[in-house]
Amino acid sequence: MSSKKLAKDSTYDGANVPGTALLSKALNIIESIAATSGRLKIKEITEITGYSKPTLYRILSALVFRGMIQQDARDHAYSLGPKFTELAGSIARNTELITVSAQSLKRIAAKFGEVVNLGVLDGKSLQIVARWGGIDGAPMSDIGGRKPLYCTALGKVILAHLPDQRHDRLISGLEFEALTDKTITEETQLRIDLSMIRSRGFALDNEEIITGTNCVAVPILGASGEVLGAASVSGPAFRLNEQRRFDIAADLQKAAETISLSFRHSINDDVWRTAKKNTTDICAVDHTRAFGCVALLPGVEMGKFHLIDGMGAKVISVQDGQHQVIASFGSPIQAGYHLDGMIFVLVDDTIFRVDPAQPGSDPLPYFSNKTFRLVDAITPLANGVLLAGAGREVLSMSQTGECTVVATDRSPRTGLNWIDGGLGYICGPDVVLLPSDGSDQVRRVTTDADVRDFVLTDGQLWVTQSKPWTVTGYTLEGSLVRQVPLPVPQPSVVERTFDGNLMVCSDRITLSSAQLELAPLSGDVFTLQIASPPRSRTHKRR
Repeated sequence: MSSKKLAKDSTYDGANVPGTALLSKALNIIESIAATSGRLKIKEITEITGYSKPTLYRILSALVFRGMIQQDARDHAYSLGPKFTELAGSIARNTELITVSAQSLKRIAAKFGEVVNLGVLDGKSLQIVARWGGIDGAPMSDIGGRKPLYCTALGKVILAHLPDQRHDRLISGLEFEALTDKTITEETQLRIDLSMIRSRGFALDNEEIITGTNCVAVPILGASGEVLGAASVSGPAFRLNEQRRFDIAADLQKAAETISLSFRHSINDDVWRTAKKNTTDICAVDHTRAFGCVALLPGVEMGKFHLIDGMGAKVISVQDGQHQVIASFGSPIQAGYHLDGMIFVLVDDTIFRVDPAQPGSDPLPYFSNKTFRLVDAITPLANGVLLAGAGREVLSMSQTGECTVVATDRSPRTGLNWIDGGLGYICGPDVVLLPSDGSDQVRRVTTDADVRDFVLTDGQLWVTQSKPWTVTGYTLEGSLVRQVPLPVPQPSVVERTFDGNLMVCSDRITLSSAQLELAPLSGDVFTLQIASPPRSRTHKRR
């Protein structure tokens, strides 16, 4: 079909729609240019369209201004502009993304019975470009529609994986609106959430855009780690609880990896794990992994520490990324601490002494007590007295067998700490600090989630928390100092390093298969950069 015939046909079709004559003329001009070699002068456009030159000049000026066409200053010929090329490229990319993603995402919808969404970044918004139905089918009414970035799992996971400059520019231009009582409405809060998303590799929407609806999303990355789009699963909050979303996220990540492979001949070596392991604030210690760490004991040399792996039933010495097993046991280790250069571990009802200078030698029984069978944390005091956590109780125990109850509201299987001559223990989201003089001046530092372990450094209280996956710093007055996201869901033990920063370990054996796929670094030891070298050292044991 000739360009002239095409233009006339288009004009005829547009004339049937009332009020669209000018729009039809603009589209006819674009079609005429596109149908030729791509370059037309004003005389040629007049011949093809039959429009008068005054009309053409007005329309052409508007199209040039919008970037839909452009004019060559040398011969004044018109060709398709950068905006048109951008829109065409976007359609092509989205079409290819939908085609490549369809098989993998349909499989997810069929497996879990929930709605699967495919979204891309469109300016300052999220655009849904495809959807696959679950058991109940999928509403298709908002395909092509745009949603806010800050309150959708798809939008947040795309934001989190954009280059820093573009990421910051988009965030600074957002206009927040509370669509539900759980919508993120502050830039600081959003940045914290995005940092966590980058660390763990998936995003959650906890009824943030629609009350009663939850969502989980993962990024679809290109060859160099650029984000092409994102895939999500959404459904009722009562069906998409935390554990089920972990299971779904693991499958979504596999699907996203398959989709990414389709866009290139070879994939970067494990983009997700590399991104999780190497972040600004944290670094995994190579070759160091535990089933379930019960204590991290810092050494007196830089880069040296001891790890007590409870379910691994081992005491491991680590220095500069190299590790050596210095003691093994036939049963799980319940707790451990160090004192006067020796390591002490609790197994069943007996505390054993391990000499780190003699790796492989038999551990020596130190003393026994039947009550030890209930103990899951220990910190030593003077004169052989121990503070022990046993379920809800904190006990003061002597080698003569005397046992006194110090507290009865402790959260089981959480850390103990002897701070500034007083006892610190955990009760839910609170760190309770008892005074050393026996007075009633009990201090409670309240955090925003249940605490697993804590350490005091430079007047700041740092705690491990599973919801979210973080190590968080607070002042002793309870004000938030900083939140460091982790790539693991069960951070357990936190300790101060020789240079005044932190190291943290996490559980591995308690995680499901899906959680391990989401967080393959679980059980590793991480170092966290939190501050300049400290002025003083807090002596902490577990």
